[in-house]
Amino acid sequence: PLHLECKVEPVADNTLQVYWLRNGNPLPHAHRFRTFHDFGYVSLDILSVYAEDSGTFTCVAKNAVGEAQTSTQFISHRKCCVLKEPHHLWEVDSM
Repeated sequence: PLHLECKVEPVADNTLQVYWLRNGNPLPHAHRFRTFHDFGYVSLDILSVYAEDSGTFTCVAKNAVGEAQTSTQFISHRKCCVLKEPHHLWEVDSM
């Protein structure tokens, strides 16, 4: 499995929209992709990882004030998985 996470602020902003992209596109609807967003904690779990899952994963957070995003590159190999250059999303301003 693959687990990615980021933190977003303000944690109590009920207008905050958070979503994940792979290579700039929305994730496909599949049972192996699980997303979670609660009180500033955001995560993406891919339950079964395949070579075609390689790419750049981006966490996007949007509210009325603006948008912030962070990305990391994931490379899947037959026997191991490597994450390159992780970045952290810390804040989306509130109104």
